Amino acid sequence: MSGIAAAPVALIAGTATNVIINPIDALFNALNTNPYFIGIMMLLLNLGGRFLGMEMSKNQEKFFQQPWIRKFFIFTVLFIATRNILIALVLTVVVLLVLSFLFNENSSLYLGGKVPSSEEQPLQGLSVEETEILRRLSEKQMRYAAKGQEKDKDTKETPLEQIYMENLQVLQESS
Repeated sequence: MSGIAAAPVALIAGTATNVIINPIDALFNALNTNPYFIGIMMLLLNLGGRFLGMEMSKNQEKFFQQPWIRKFFIFTVLFIATRNILIALVLTVVVLLVLSFLFNENSSLYLGGKVPSSEEQPLQGLSVEETEILRRLSEKQMRYAAKGQEKDKDTKETPLEQIYMENLQVLQESS
């Protein structure tokens, strides 16, 4: 008889711990356990990955480079790791504060030591590889500009308006 009486008490005690106090907790609990929401978050996490960059158009790349989108991807990664919206929100705020102040070389709270000069520092928003490509292209452009100046000294330049008018006459005569 004592076994039968103990079962309802355990059942009541088990449900008492799962009682949700307010509707916000109910919403968060529903989202935390919803497999569709978790699946969508996984998809967003994968969309934020760099390996998909080649399949996106330039406008899509610009969209994903917006600061608030990057912050949302940080939240997505943390939500997938924790499976808890509140913890993910708190961790997102902490990560953003650390990245914005402690690891930002433009911040007065920067922990990294000496900041490289503007000549050594890559352009903002470019990766190391892109910065190297830009440097090489700039050098190549300077070489061609120097060769072009030497060539311009030797030959007389034809104004663009004159070339345009000559081409326009040819087109009018052929029509």
